[in-house]
Amino acid sequence: MSAPHYLVFVGATPSLSTELLKIKASYSNARVIALAAPKYAKGASKHAVETAISNLKKSLAEDGRHNEEARLSVWAYEFTSVEEFTSFWSAFGRAGWIETVPAKLRNQDRLTRIYIQERITSITPLIHAVASEVYGHRATSPLPLPLQNFKSKFVEELTKHWYAGLSPQELKLALSRMHQRFREVHTKNDRRHHDDRSLQFSPAIDYHGQSHPVGSCDRCFISGRFRFGAALFPGFHYDLYPSSYPNAGNLNCVLVDCEGEARNLAPEKRSYINVYPNDHLLPLK
Repeated sequence: MSAPHYLVFVGATPSLSTELLKIKASYSNARVIALAAPKYAKGASKHAVETAISNLKKSLAEDGRHNEEARLSVWAYEFTSVEEFTSFWSAFGRAGWIETVPAKLRNQDRLTRIYIQERITSITPLIHAVASEVYGHRATSPLPLPLQNFKSKFVEELTKHWYAGLSPQELKLALSRMHQRFREVHTKNDRRHHDDRSLQFSPAIDYHGQSHPVGSCDRCFISGRFRFGAALFPGFHYDLYPSSYPNAGNLNCVLVDCEGEARNLAPEKRSYINVYPNDHLLPLK
Protein backbone atom coordinates (compact mmCIF):
# COMPACT_ATOMS: atom_id res chain seq x y z
CA MET A 1 0.00 0.00 0.00
CA SER A 2 1.97 2.99 -1.25
CA ALA A 3 -0.77 5.60 -0.82
CA PRO A 4 -2.13 6.37 2.67
CA HIS A 5 -5.20 4.25 3.35
CA TYR A 6 -7.69 5.71 5.84
CA LEU A 7 -9.50 2.75 7.37
CA VAL A 8 -12.59 3.80 9.32
CA PHE A 9 -14.54 1.35 11.49
CA VAL A 10 -17.90 2.63 12.69
CA GLY A 11 -19.30 1.46 16.01
CA ALA A 12 -16.28 -0.30 17.50
CA THR A 13 -16.25 -1.47 21.10
CA PRO A 14 -13.29 -0.35 23.27
CA SER A 15 -11.60 -3.74 22.89
CA LEU A 16 -12.14 -3.84 19.11
CA SER A 17 -10.83 -0.31 18.80
CA THR A 18 -7.58 -1.42 20.44
CA GLU A 19 -7.40 -4.60 18.36
CA LEU A 20 -7.83 -2.76 15.05
CA LEU A 21 -4.81 -0.58 15.76
CA LYS A 22 -2.70 -3.73 15.23
CA ILE A 23 -3.47 -3.43 11.50
CA LYS A 24 -0.79 -0.74 11.33
CA ALA A 25 1.84 -3.40 11.99
CA SER A 26 0.92 -5.17 8.74
CA TYR A 27 0.10 -2.09 6.66
CA SER A 28 2.48 0.76 7.41
CA ASN A 29 0.42 3.26 5.40
CA ALA A 30 -2.85 2.44 7.18
CA ARG A 31 -4.49 5.25 9.13
CA VAL A 32 -6.87 3.37 11.45
CA ILE A 33 -9.81 5.41 12.76
CA ALA A 34 -11.89 3.27 15.09
CA LEU A 35 -12.92 5.36 18.06
CA ALA A 36 -14.83 3.32 20.62
CA ALA A 37 -18.55 4.09 20.75
CA PRO A 38 -20.34 4.40 24.11
CA LYS A 39 -22.61 1.54 25.20
CA TYR A 40 -25.77 3.43 24.23
CA ALA A 41 -24.48 3.90 20.66
CA LYS A 42 -23.81 0.36 19.50
CA GLY A 43 -23.26 -0.54 15.86
CA ALA A 44 -23.68 1.98 13.05
CA SER A 45 -25.82 4.33 15.13
CA LYS A 46 -26.20 8.02 14.31
CA HIS A 47 -23.82 8.90 17.15
CA ALA A 48 -21.22 6.39 15.94
CA VAL A 49 -21.50 7.67 12.34
CA GLU A 50 -21.10 11.31 13.33
CA THR A 51 -18.17 10.46 15.61
CA ALA A 52 -16.45 8.57 12.78
CA ILE A 53 -16.97 11.49 10.37
CA SER A 54 -15.59 13.99 12.87
CA ASN A 55 -12.51 11.88 13.63
CA LEU A 56 -11.84 11.14 9.95
CA LYS A 57 -11.94 14.86 9.16
CA LYS A 58 -9.57 15.50 12.08
CA SER A 59 -7.16 12.82 10.87
CA LEU A 60 -7.22 14.22 7.33
CA ALA A 61 -6.58 17.74 8.61
CA GLU A 62 -3.65 16.57 10.74
CA ASP A 63 -2.14 14.66 7.82
CA GLY A 64 -2.57 17.70 5.60
CA ARG A 65 -1.35 16.11 2.36
CA HIS A 66 -4.53 16.72 0.41
CA ASN A 67 -2.82 16.90 -2.97
CA GLU A 68 -1.47 13.35 -2.73
CA GLU A 69 -3.04 10.03 -3.68
CA ALA A 70 -4.95 8.32 -0.88
CA ARG A 71 -7.57 5.65 -0.22
CA LEU A 72 -10.59 5.51 2.08
CA SER A 73 -12.47 2.39 3.20
CA VAL A 74 -15.32 2.46 5.74
CA TRP A 75 -16.29 -0.63 7.71
CA ALA A 76 -19.10 -1.79 9.97
CA TYR A 77 -20.70 -5.06 10.98
CA GLU A 78 -23.51 -6.29 8.71
CA PHE A 79 -26.61 -4.15 9.05
CA THR A 80 -29.79 -5.31 10.74
CA SER A 81 -32.16 -3.32 8.52
CA VAL A 82 -32.40 -1.55 5.17
CA GLU A 83 -32.92 1.71 7.01
CA GLU A 84 -29.66 1.29 8.92
CA PHE A 85 -27.71 0.67 5.72
CA THR A 86 -29.43 3.57 3.93
CA SER A 87 -28.39 5.95 6.71
CA PHE A 88 -24.83 4.57 6.67
CA TRP A 89 -24.56 4.86 2.87
CA SER A 90 -25.92 8.41 2.99
CA ALA A 91 -23.10 9.34 5.36
CA PHE A 92 -20.16 7.56 3.69
CA GLY A 93 -21.21 6.06 0.35
CA ARG A 94 -20.11 8.90 -1.92
CA ALA A 95 -16.66 9.20 -0.40
CA GLY A 96 -15.59 5.81 0.92
CA TRP A 97 -15.32 2.24 -0.31
CA ILE A 98 -17.95 0.54 1.86
CA GLU A 99 -17.29 -2.87 3.41
CA THR A 100 -19.25 -4.92 5.93
CA VAL A 101 -17.90 -7.51 8.36
CA PRO A 102 -20.00 -10.70 8.81
CA ALA A 103 -22.35 -10.45 11.76
CA LYS A 104 -21.08 -13.80 13.11
CA LEU A 105 -17.77 -12.07 13.92
CA ARG A 106 -19.42 -9.51 16.19
CA ASN A 107 -17.77 -9.58 19.64
CA GLN A 108 -14.84 -11.56 18.20
CA ASP A 109 -12.25 -8.81 18.03
CA ARG A 110 -9.26 -10.79 16.82
CA LEU A 111 -11.21 -12.56 14.07
CA THR A 112 -12.72 -9.25 12.99
CA ARG A 113 -9.27 -7.73 12.67
CA ILE A 114 -7.98 -10.72 10.69
CA TYR A 115 -11.01 -10.59 8.39
CA ILE A 116 -10.40 -6.88 7.67
CA GLN A 117 -6.69 -7.42 7.06
CA GLU A 118 -7.39 -10.19 4.56
CA ARG A 119 -10.14 -8.21 2.88
CA ILE A 120 -7.89 -5.14 2.48
CA THR A 121 -5.71 -7.20 0.16
CA SER A 122 -8.79 -8.07 -1.92
CA ILE A 123 -10.23 -4.57 -2.19
CA THR A 124 -6.94 -2.82 -3.03
CA PRO A 125 -7.17 -3.64 -6.78
CA LEU A 126 -10.86 -2.72 -6.72
CA ILE A 127 -10.18 0.76 -5.35
CA HIS A 128 -7.28 1.08 -7.79
CA ALA A 129 -9.72 0.51 -10.68
CA VAL A 130 -11.99 3.22 -9.29
CA ALA A 131 -9.01 5.56 -8.92
CA SER A 132 -8.21 5.11 -12.59
CA GLU A 133 -11.63 6.57 -13.41
CA VAL A 134 -11.90 9.17 -10.63
CA TYR A 135 -8.35 10.46 -11.00
CA GLY A 136 -6.88 9.38 -14.33
CA HIS A 137 -9.99 9.68 -16.53
CA ARG A 138 -11.72 12.43 -14.54
CA ALA A 139 -12.52 14.58 -17.61
CA THR A 140 -14.51 11.84 -19.36
CA SER A 141 -15.72 9.49 -16.60
CA PRO A 142 -19.09 9.82 -14.84
CA LEU A 143 -17.58 8.81 -11.48
CA PRO A 144 -16.42 12.29 -10.33
CA LEU A 145 -19.72 13.99 -11.25
CA PRO A 146 -21.50 16.16 -8.65
CA LEU A 147 -24.12 13.61 -7.66
CA GLN A 148 -26.79 16.07 -6.54
CA ASN A 149 -26.60 18.48 -9.48
CA PHE A 150 -25.96 16.33 -12.57
CA LYS A 151 -29.40 14.98 -13.45
CA SER A 152 -29.12 11.58 -15.12
CA LYS A 153 -29.94 7.91 -14.62
CA PHE A 154 -26.17 7.33 -14.45
CA VAL A 155 -26.03 9.39 -11.29
CA GLU A 156 -28.99 7.49 -9.87
CA GLU A 157 -27.01 4.27 -10.35
CA LEU A 158 -23.95 5.76 -8.66
CA THR A 159 -25.92 6.77 -5.57
CA LYS A 160 -26.56 3.07 -4.87
CA HIS A 161 -24.09 0.42 -3.66
CA TRP A 162 -23.34 -0.34 -7.31
CA TYR A 163 -19.97 -2.13 -6.81
CA ALA A 164 -21.05 -4.54 -4.06
CA GLY A 165 -19.78 -8.09 -4.59
CA LEU A 166 -17.89 -7.43 -7.83
CA SER A 167 -14.56 -9.10 -8.56
CA PRO A 168 -11.71 -6.97 -9.96
CA GLN A 169 -12.46 -8.24 -13.48
CA GLU A 170 -16.20 -7.61 -13.10
CA LEU A 171 -15.59 -4.15 -11.70
CA LYS A 172 -13.30 -3.15 -14.57
CA LEU A 173 -15.89 -4.37 -17.07
CA ALA A 174 -18.69 -2.52 -15.29
CA LEU A 175 -16.63 0.69 -15.22
CA SER A 176 -15.76 0.38 -18.90
CA ARG A 177 -19.39 -0.14 -19.90
CA MET A 178 -20.60 2.69 -17.68
CA HIS A 179 -17.94 5.04 -19.07
CA GLN A 180 -18.85 4.16 -22.67
CA ARG A 181 -22.61 4.56 -22.11
CA PHE A 182 -22.06 7.90 -20.41
CA ARG A 183 -19.99 9.25 -23.30
CA GLU A 184 -22.58 8.12 -25.84
CA VAL A 185 -25.52 9.66 -24.00
CA HIS A 186 -24.12 12.77 -22.32
CA THR A 187 -20.81 13.89 -23.84
CA LYS A 188 -20.69 16.08 -26.95
CA ASN A 189 -17.78 16.71 -29.32
CA ASP A 190 -16.74 19.73 -27.23
CA ARG A 191 -16.10 17.29 -24.30
CA ARG A 192 -18.81 18.98 -22.24
CA HIS A 193 -21.24 16.67 -20.43
CA HIS A 194 -24.92 17.54 -20.91
CA ASP A 195 -27.32 16.37 -18.22
CA ASP A 196 -31.03 15.66 -18.65
CA ARG A 197 -31.77 19.40 -18.28
CA SER A 198 -29.21 20.12 -21.05
CA LEU A 199 -27.02 21.97 -18.56
CA GLN A 200 -23.40 21.77 -19.72
CA PHE A 201 -20.73 20.50 -17.30
CA SER A 202 -17.28 21.30 -18.68
CA PRO A 203 -14.27 19.68 -16.91
CA ALA A 204 -12.04 22.58 -15.81
CA ILE A 205 -8.35 22.96 -16.51
CA ASP A 206 -6.14 21.19 -13.95
CA TYR A 207 -4.96 23.22 -10.94
CA HIS A 208 -7.51 25.92 -11.70
CA GLY A 209 -9.92 27.05 -9.01
CA GLN A 210 -10.10 26.89 -5.24
CA SER A 211 -7.88 24.92 -2.90
CA HIS A 212 -8.55 21.22 -2.36
CA PRO A 213 -10.71 19.88 -0.85
CA VAL A 214 -13.59 22.37 -0.54
CA GLY A 215 -16.62 22.37 1.74
CA SER A 216 -17.47 23.97 5.05
CA CYS A 217 -18.77 20.94 7.01
CA ASP A 218 -16.96 17.70 7.81
CA ARG A 219 -19.02 15.61 5.37
CA CYS A 220 -18.43 18.09 2.54
CA PHE A 221 -14.70 18.08 3.22
CA ILE A 222 -14.47 14.28 3.17
CA SER A 223 -16.54 13.92 -0.02
CA GLY A 224 -14.42 16.67 -1.55
CA ARG A 225 -11.31 14.56 -0.91
CA PHE A 226 -12.57 11.09 -1.93
CA ARG A 227 -15.01 9.40 -4.30
CA PHE A 228 -15.85 5.71 -3.76
CA GLY A 229 -12.60 5.16 -1.85
CA ALA A 230 -10.22 6.92 -4.25
CA ALA A 231 -8.70 10.39 -3.94
CA LEU A 232 -10.07 13.05 -6.27
CA PHE A 233 -7.66 15.07 -8.41
CA PRO A 234 -6.68 18.25 -6.49
CA GLY A 235 -9.04 21.10 -7.29
CA PHE A 236 -10.91 19.23 -10.01
CA HIS A 237 -14.29 20.77 -10.78
CA TYR A 238 -16.71 21.53 -13.58
CA ASP A 239 -17.61 24.86 -15.17
CA LEU A 240 -21.39 24.70 -15.41
CA TYR A 241 -22.93 26.59 -18.34
CA PRO A 242 -26.57 27.18 -19.39
CA SER A 243 -28.10 25.11 -22.17
CA SER A 244 -27.81 28.14 -24.50
CA TYR A 245 -23.98 28.16 -24.29
CA PRO A 246 -21.98 29.36 -26.30
CA ASN A 247 -24.69 31.90 -27.13
CA ALA A 248 -25.38 34.71 -24.69
CA GLY A 249 -27.40 33.73 -21.65
CA ASN A 250 -27.35 33.25 -17.90
CA LEU A 251 -27.99 30.22 -15.75
CA ASN A 252 -31.67 29.84 -14.93
CA CYS A 253 -31.76 26.78 -12.69
CA VAL A 254 -31.81 25.64 -9.08
CA LEU A 255 -28.70 23.87 -7.81
CA VAL A 256 -28.03 22.13 -4.49
CA ASP A 257 -24.86 22.82 -2.49
CA CYS A 258 -22.81 20.22 -0.62
CA GLU A 259 -24.86 20.74 2.55
CA GLY A 260 -28.13 20.08 0.71
CA GLU A 261 -29.28 23.70 0.53
CA ALA A 262 -31.09 24.76 -2.66
CA ARG A 263 -29.72 27.78 -4.51
CA ASN A 264 -31.61 29.59 -7.27
CA LEU A 265 -29.11 30.86 -9.85
CA ALA A 266 -31.56 33.02 -11.83
CA PRO A 267 -31.30 36.16 -9.63
CA GLU A 268 -27.48 35.96 -9.66
CA LYS A 269 -27.31 36.53 -13.43
CA ARG A 270 -24.31 34.25 -13.90
CA SER A 271 -23.15 32.92 -17.25
CA TYR A 272 -21.44 29.99 -15.49
CA ILE A 273 -20.59 28.64 -12.03
CA ASN A 274 -17.94 26.27 -10.64
CA VAL A 275 -19.34 22.98 -9.31
CA TYR A 276 -17.08 20.50 -7.48
CA PRO A 277 -17.57 16.71 -7.26
CA ASN A 278 -18.94 17.10 -3.73
CA ASP A 279 -21.48 19.70 -5.02
CA HIS A 280 -19.64 22.64 -3.50
CA LEU A 281 -20.70 25.72 -5.46
CA LEU A 282 -18.72 28.84 -6.21
CA PRO A 283 -19.62 31.22 -3.36
CA LEU A 284 -21.67 34.35 -3.86
CA LYS A 285 -19.62 37.41 -4.71
